[in-house]
Amino acid sequence: MMTEPHGYPSNNLPVKIINDIIYATQLVEDLVLGKIKIVDFLKSYNNFYYWLGFDELPQSEKIKFLNYLNILSIHKEIQDKTVNRVYTDCFDIDKLHSLDRITTNECINGIKKSIKKTN
Repeated sequence: MMTEPHGYPSNNLPVKIINDIIYATQLVEDLVLGKIKIVDFLKSYNNFYYWLGFDELPQSEKIKFLNYLNILSIHKEIQDKTVNRVYTDCFDIDKLHSLDRITTNECINGIKKSIKKTN
């Protein structure tokens, strides 16, 4: 069996990436269940989907993620539709919306909406 430059068998994902997916998913669940505050969620979740480069994977690498495609598509939606748009400082809501930003409550509701699509 061939190995990739990172030393893992070519048909397996590195444990670190799997753990990162699990961690990000747990953060989303904790936020939705009210176990963590939105500010703590944003700090920990950060730029998860893009930081790991899931958007830039070549087709040959995407095969390794077949078992994770559903959850990764949810994380992409969470990142694009809520996390990238949320503004946590106090601000005039009309002005906020005119800048295509959302409030923290809208962020949480958007995340809940994203994960409901899979249920």
